[in-house]
Amino acid sequence: MAASSASYDLGDKLKVYRRNQVQEYIVWEFYENKLTWLRWIDGEYVALQPDESGIIRSEVFPGLWLAVPALETVYKTNIKRFYFG
Repeated sequence: MAASSASYDLGDKLKVYRRNQVQEYIVWEFYENKLTWLRWIDGEYVALQPDESGIIRSEVFPGLWLAVPALETVYKTNIKRFYFG
């Protein structure tokens, strides 16, 4: 989860992950309510896209799914209120 660290998570940290070929990397920028799920493919990171139901499925860890609409609901009802009043 990235708040003030979004530039770090998508900059310096991503360079380290790239160097070590970390297979998947998820960044949730909750101030923007944006989720980026990256997959290492052929020497570069490619953003995985949700299916028609809004679910992103890991290609590395079978059974690991993330329902983006549910995450957005949690953001709108809980996290946003906690951080922004």
